[in-house]
Amino acid sequence: MPSDYWANKEIAWASEKGLMNGVGGGKFNPGAEITFQQAWMVVARMGGANPANMKEARKWVEDRKLTAGESPDRPLTRQGLVDILQRFADSKGYSMSSGTLEGYSDIPEEGYKKGPASWAVYHGILTGTSDGRLNLEGTVTRTQFAVFLYRFELYVQKNTD
Repeated sequence: MPSDYWANKEIAWASEKGLMNGVGGGKFNPGAEITFQQAWMVVARMGGANPANMKEARKWVEDRKLTAGESPDRPLTRQGLVDILQRFADSKGYSMSSGTLEGYSDIPEEGYKKGPASWAVYHGILTGTSDGRLNLEGTVTRTQFAVFLYRFELYVQKNTD
């Protein structure tokens, strides 16, 4: 990664924590999409598990009701990520406070989507895009994933200090 890349701090943090690794040949591949199963592996690691493979990671998140474990190869969406992170936070007893989604041009109508999004926005985990949208149906790149995880870690620190 270039030394002035906008998310170097977050990528380095995710690597140092052992949450994310390169994709081979020492490359991070910042623009590649994350799949749901890759996210499950990382969340299991965040939870202190060390799954040997994707099957074990899937079982770990399913056992904790963090996901239904469907469509593992599907690209992770911003909505999918905040759903998983909110459930993970709730399972740890962290703050479930949430706020408003005013100011975003694409606020979801469905309550089951609003809850995790308003929680993630309130805690600074999810921010809008440069065009003022939440873009919950948008997919998550490896760089964005590292940034979301870093912000989630900051949230966790506030809840455990």
